[in-house]
Amino acid sequence: MIVLLFSTLSYGQVPEKNIYKTTEGLTIVDSITCKDIIGGFYKSDGLGGYSFRLDSNMTFQKNDFSCMAKFAVDSGSWTIKNSNTVVLKSAKEILYFDVVKFDKFYFFVLPAQRKVFIEDLQTTIKQFKNTKPIAVNDEVYSKNYLIGCYLVKSYFAKEIDDITI
Repeated sequence: MIVLLFSTLSYGQVPEKNIYKTTEGLTIVDSITCKDIIGGFYKSDGLGGYSFRLDSNMTFQKNDFSCMAKFAVDSGSWTIKNSNTVVLKSAKEILYFDVVKFDKFYFFVLPAQRKVFIEDLQTTIKQFKNTKPIAVNDEVYSKNYLIGCYLVKSYFAKEIDDITI
């Protein structure tokens, strides 16, 4: 009976953060600071998407955007918990994002997305395995950078050193 109860409780549980350690090049951010993420993060397919604008007053605005318009759809406050979890709290919901780093990107992953994020990253790495770095206007983009760009269509991200969103 106890075994059945334990297996029922553990089945379908959200994977722990150590799942991120299974993929080369992906690291859990040990200590994210407000300065690192002020401005916010986004996900986009190139034509539209969502962004969370984070300001220094610890408030955020969630925007739905396209190439034609931008609409505010939610707002609230934000904080950093345990040095690597971003918490967004509004009247509608509370969101907890793990912050992980891949190449020049911070990815903001919901706990329920951990396993799928890892699977998508590993699949994308395989798809890009023969990709060579490309140069555009004297800037060289690595294979891992291109993988990061590809994942931005499905997962919230911020380019490290990007001061605009």
